[in-house]
Amino acid sequence: MGTPHQHARALPALKVLLPYALGLSAGKYFDCSPVSLQIIFFASLPLVALLFLPQVRQSHYFYFLSACCLLNLGLLQHELAGGFFSTHHITNFTDQKEAVTLVGTVTAYPEVRSRKTHLLVEMDSLLISERALHVEGKVLLIIPKGPPFFNYGDRLRFAGRLKKPARSRNPGEFDYREYLAAQDIFATMSVTKFQQIVKISTGNGNWFFRSAVVPTKVYLDEFITNNLPQDEAALLRGLLIGERGEISKEIRDNFSKLGVIHILAVSGLHVGFIVVAFMTLAGVLRCPYRTRVVLTILLLIFYAYLTNLKPSVLRAATMVSFLLLGTVVERKTVFYNSVTLAAFLILLFRPLDLFQAGFQLSFAAVLAIVYLYPRLRLLFPIKNIYAAMPAWPLLQYPLDLFVVSLAAFIGTLPLTALYFYRLPNLSLLANIFVVPLSFVGLGCSMAGAFVNLVSSGLAEIYMATSWLTLHAIIKLVEFGSSIPYAYFAVYWFDPIVSCLYCALLLLLFEWRNIGVRRGCIFSILLLGNVWLWRGNLNYHQKMQVTFVDIGQGDSVLLHFPDGRKALIDGGKRSLYFDAGSSIVAPYLRRHGVQKIDVLILSHADSDHLGGFPYLLRHFEIGEVWDNGQKKETKLFKEYHHLIDSLNIRHRFLKTGDVIRDFEPAVLYILHPTDNFIADAGHSANDASLSLKLSYGQTDFLFLGDIEKNGEALVSRFGPLLKSEVLKVSHHGSRTSSTSRFLKYASPELAVISVGERNNFGHPTPEVLQRLSGMGTNIIRTDQEGAIILRTDGQSVERINWH
Repeated sequence: MGTPHQHARALPALKVLLPYALGLSAGKYFDCSPVSLQIIFFASLPLVALLFLPQVRQSHYFYFLSACCLLNLGLLQHELAGGFFSTHHITNFTDQKEAVTLVGTVTAYPEVRSRKTHLLVEMDSLLISERALHVEGKVLLIIPKGPPFFNYGDRLRFAGRLKKPARSRNPGEFDYREYLAAQDIFATMSVTKFQQIVKISTGNGNWFFRSAVVPTKVYLDEFITNNLPQDEAALLRGLLIGERGEISKEIRDNFSKLGVIHILAVSGLHVGFIVVAFMTLAGVLRCPYRTRVVLTILLLIFYAYLTNLKPSVLRAATMVSFLLLGTVVERKTVFYNSVTLAAFLILLFRPLDLFQAGFQLSFAAVLAIVYLYPRLRLLFPIKNIYAAMPAWPLLQYPLDLFVVSLAAFIGTLPLTALYFYRLPNLSLLANIFVVPLSFVGLGCSMAGAFVNLVSSGLAEIYMATSWLTLHAIIKLVEFGSSIPYAYFAVYWFDPIVSCLYCALLLLLFEWRNIGVRRGCIFSILLLGNVWLWRGNLNYHQKMQVTFVDIGQGDSVLLHFPDGRKALIDGGKRSLYFDAGSSIVAPYLRRHGVQKIDVLILSHADSDHLGGFPYLLRHFEIGEVWDNGQKKETKLFKEYHHLIDSLNIRHRFLKTGDVIRDFEPAVLYILHPTDNFIADAGHSANDASLSLKLSYGQTDFLFLGDIEKNGEALVSRFGPLLKSEVLKVSHHGSRTSSTSRFLKYASPELAVISVGERNNFGHPTPEVLQRLSGMGTNIIRTDQEGAIILRTDGQSVERINWH
């Protein structure tokens, strides 16, 4: 076994990838101004020049200077790919009030979904206020599904409102904007009527794509549609040509729960199948080996474009191409070097892929299989099973597949937990059945599509077999995902835990390597201490207030310095949406919250109470506080029934109560009084439980949805209302935030919890004007997503989580 230095010398591509990836990461996590980028660019020029000097190339400084240049290149690449655009870029015209007319060319195969079709359009001109402007960049155009149909190379004129893609609304949620940015898409437009779209011309775009890739994809798409039912056809499109838009949500969820979601995507396994099949066929036809290799590489390039350049396909195609070329030139190819070089080449042209789950999972899976598979075979009891088993391929294949699946499972577990918050318990067993069935279905479908060119009758035989296997996969996955405890929800994995997991894994398999063993033990001790003590480091003597973005409603998490938590309101619930299960609970679990010490209900309207029933059922709740006002709704009765049946302490708060349960933080109840609650003439809004939170020298006001009458009563506290932070009542409606009340509160920071493009016009211009007129800094969840504030009792800082 060689030394680390020897391994490094055998992997020159790793020396290139690591500093480049580090530069990309620096660009993502550190803001760089245009001036800083110019300094970095011009500072890199002399470094590059030094690399060409013979005396430098032969010295130890060569690798250091090369790493600096690659790091700077990564930083610049990231900023150019996702941060800095010309004045003509389409992103400069997004989120404007007026509609615009755009002209551009469709540059990708249309992505058909259940109800919509997505068109990727490369823009060239824009008409706004009767002015024609040259623009550049890509727009994701979302149109209704069905005729008329548009295809690659069509030049279109369409009108509507340009929007920036939606960002993640709360920490840890899927970031759609970042996902599209990795594909160089920075604007979207939804068109509801085909009359808004005019086809100007056809036959534009890249000749190769237009004349070869698109016709092949159209043929395969139509062939699949004509020969298979809807669910099986949708599954095969994902397997064969990378089009997953029409796979139903139910099927996706079943595959995800069972841990075989990778089957729905074109992956390296598919590439391997194609290479083996083509090389075998070319060998049967007595094709010279060098010609076979060249044709196979060309086929891989074609297939990569056919599947929309998926990261897994690019990785596999690049790796296989290097391995095949190595056999032609009769040079030994180091597998890890091929993987590393494939990653570098992909990131060189698509730098933002580094931060996408698909890219990370693809490379993690193949590295885990190559590294762990031979080592797992040597472990007890797998080693003994292989020794006792006859050397028959049909018997050993299931065991080999199990070990390969185990290796991939172990290697990708941290990423699976980080991105999907699930630990599939049956995935190893499911892969033994699902993977072979998928390849039988894929092989029969490819054979059927090829044979259909000469005999449709023979093609039907192949497609009948394909239907049987695809249908069996769907039913098998449906059954497996319904088994109790098919998966566990896992929320405690984070980057630190993931690194700790990798160090433990490396320690287990490299125990005999003294250098690796020492490094792993040191890393485990260091990471373990950081993980154990980070809670105290983050929150010692500090309080955190998180305004969770749940749309049109309220939900505020109070994280006290001693680690206890209180939640004010739980968001809305409707027939099709529950903020408690969809937003608040996942947010709490992602941040390790298993117990809520106090649930505080401001009032019983559905946009505040809606999420509480789910939280009461699925979290340990210490106490529940509210104003004691009853409401004759099904939701309120459910809320009260759960409190009683779960035997949770229920406290009714009123004006004048002072709660010191969370000292040094103190809660002062400002409203309502018992008499106010007893008067049936008052609205639920005006009866909102209103409180002031004081921690050290900083104060927060939480007023629910109180309006003029409620604010008039609260205003009797006069100067005692002075607070640094105000949660603006009733989402910024004109019936609240009166001048008299704001004069007493005099907040430095006003937080408005409000839904994006809500139907109520919240927040109203009057309220915004009154707040800004006082010099108050206004932050809105509809514009910023979740808002996180932290205070040490002396000042309030905002945590930037995006």
